[in-house]
Amino acid sequence: MIYIACPYTDESSVIQEQRYVESCRAAAKLMAARIAVYNPLAQTVTAIAAGLSLTHEKYLELDTEALLRCSEMIVLLLPGWEKSVGVHREMEIAADRRLRVTLVPEKRIEDLPYVLGGYNATDLRF
Repeated sequence: MIYIACPYTDESSVIQEQRYVESCRAAAKLMAARIAVYNPLAQTVTAIAAGLSLTHEKYLELDTEALLRCSEMIVLLLPGWEKSVGVHREMEIAADRRLRVTLVPEKRIEDLPYVLGGYNATDLRF
């Protein structure tokens, strides 16, 4: 299963919505190719809308549990990804587990799954 990492938290709800939509678009492209994915934003945003209220740290813990069950990760290089605490944490976990990681620029989301290829996650430490 492929884990989709991308930034989410921002002061602007418009930016958060854009990030959510892009993560769902990436998931849909992969699912259309019959590739199993886990999109933490889709689950978290839906749970929040249903009334779930957890700390940011608890959401990160839940995302980590899901990532530990995945065999691969893609990182959506949406604006702000390089400053995202969550994305950096997920990349460190991927490196520790030696998962294949594919960095996907925003303009290449439409090309999924054809841009999958990946890097050794140990080469992506910050």
